[in-house]
Amino acid sequence: MGRDLNPIKKVIGTGGWLSRAHDFDIHHWLKYRDLDDDGKQVLLPSQFEYYRDTQGLLPLLANVARRFPKAAAQTSVQILNK
Repeated sequence: MGRDLNPIKKVIGTGGWLSRAHDFDIHHWLKYRDLDDDGKQVLLPSQFEYYRDTQGLLPLLANVARRFPKAAAQTSVQILNK
């Protein structure tokens, strides 16, 4: 069973070239993803803000959050790029 992601307002790209590619428009890519490879309907958000973790720090901050949750959350928001 899938999830309905239509109400999602913010998407974060982490890791890999998608998070570092300044010219990649995820809005355009998601717009044409109506069906998955098995022919099932994909319920992706249509209007959202896209943020990128260009430094790849979110996985590291997840470990920091165990001891310092507030600092990790604040830093996570600060490092994101539109």
